[in-house]
Amino acid sequence: MDRGLERLTPSQLEMLIDQSGVNIFSVDREFRYTFFTPEHARTMQEMWGVEVSVGMDVIGDVIQEDQDRKKAKYNFSWAAAGNDFTVLETLGYSRSRRLFENRYRPTRAENGIVVGVTASMLDATERIQLADAQRGLDRKLIEAAQLTSLGLMVGCVAHDFNNLLLPILLNAELALTSIDPQHSVAALLGEVVASVNCAGELAKQLQSFGRSEVIGKNLIDL
Repeated sequence: MDRGLERLTPSQLEMLIDQSGVNIFSVDREFRYTFFTPEHARTMQEMWGVEVSVGMDVIGDVIQEDQDRKKAKYNFSWAAAGNDFTVLETLGYSRSRRLFENRYRPTRAENGIVVGVTASMLDATERIQLADAQRGLDRKLIEAAQLTSLGLMVGCVAHDFNNLLLPILLNAELALTSIDPQHSVAALLGEVVASVNCAGELAKQLQSFGRSEVIGKNLIDL
């Protein structure tokens, strides 16, 4: 322990804890309050609408949701068995549950025997929400980069495809001018020209997609 803290009187140490805004509490092996900070009392009042006091049964008198009672009993029991651990858990009424980062550790007497549990609670709701929002933004940026890469690839493929269509179109049109319009092949060549033109329009749209252009803007009645 810090040498400065060792010189504090119990009342001075209690005042230091009260003013620090930390959320700490202790329970005995029956899970009844033996100590809590004002911040913890405020949290319980806001969360459960209960004014806590020393000796109150945390599981039976304070916590109001069955699922949270089960979690608290498990965590207290695990810590009372000599384990020091930290968990992320949601607590509170279903309409206003919050996420806490809670640390549980055994409280030991001078002879080393576990006489209860001491826990600290840190409201991590905003921190986790910000982290989730940041991950969502990062995911969208990655998706945007992937879409850009896809657009570039599509544009390149469409450009090459259009280059392949050009000689087919020119040769088909040249063949049409070289034969009698009534020739049976003329109709087939006409279909080739029409198909190549359609393919050319498709290639044009793909190239425009690669350049992030909008084709055929139309008004839509919303």
